[in-house]
Amino acid sequence: MSGLSISNEERQQYQQHFFNANPRDGKLPGPAARENLMQSGLPTNQLGGIWELADIDKDGALDFDEYCIALKLVFSLLNHTIAAIPPTLPPELIPQSKYQYFVSSPIVHTPAVVTLEWYVPGEDRARYDGIFAQYSRGSTQVRLLDLDEFLNTLGIPRSTVTQAWSLVDVRKYQQLNSEQFVYLLHILNYVAKGARVPDTLSPAVKDTIYRSLNLDSSTGNAQGYSKPSTSSARPGDSRTPGLYGEKSGNVALADSYLSKLKTSSTFKNEAGSRYASSNKNSEEEKRLRAELKELDEELKKIK
Repeated sequence: MSGLSISNEERQQYQQHFFNANPRDGKLPGPAARENLMQSGLPTNQLGGIWELADIDKDGALDFDEYCIALKLVFSLLNHTIAAIPPTLPPELIPQSKYQYFVSSPIVHTPAVVTLEWYVPGEDRARYDGIFAQYSRGSTQVRLLDLDEFLNTLGIPRSTVTQAWSLVDVRKYQQLNSEQFVYLLHILNYVAKGARVPDTLSPAVKDTIYRSLNLDSSTGNAQGYSKPSTSSARPGDSRTPGLYGEKSGNVALADSYLSKLKTSSTFKNEAGSRYASSNKNSEEEKRLRAELKELDEELKKIK
């Protein structure tokens, strides 16, 4: 059955509905979920059929992924996108977090391998910054405890979320600044598409995060700190240590490039909720993506 895929925009809308229904431990209890769905005005028999399809794990409650399925079917019926409830859950509505319940079904196919790209589009960054502002409540940091309920709505296993958090929480303080938070959600966004959490940050991203924390990415010390040296510089050697040792020219290149990445796109607010990239920057973004990949390779060789 076509037309039942859940778009990113719809998922964001459903997330707000989910929060408004007061979930507990990342799930809507049966009575709360049923009351929420009955507000649609659909007949009880149709809502019962929707519940049977949406409550995949049959625990009498709906987590965020299951709630998205229920709302998608509700709105599809209200908007006459579908004429009746499908007899079985369409493949496009099966969330990754619930694949294990359908392993014997011939309609479920192994998803293609997705490779994480470290470049964060301006539209995504603006959205992540908005979420950070919501949960940091004016602070420059956000704690894991503050994000617990939000992270539960993503439909990603807790162990995977913890792995991604540990990757960007370079100081192991259990709190993130806005730059770390952006890359946390960027990684989890790719995980939701089928990618795995990488073992390490790319050199350029590591540099960006450490600089946002005023740390030296090669030592973990505050910038400006240096260990006493027992040897003097070689005569005529004008190179100075940088974030990756003596390759200060490459570090300067990285700093300049990362600065360009952050300002390469401009975004405007449309209808209060959407951001669109300026067309004149589309070619620039493509070029910067290619340059970022080349830069990562060069910095890996340096290290």
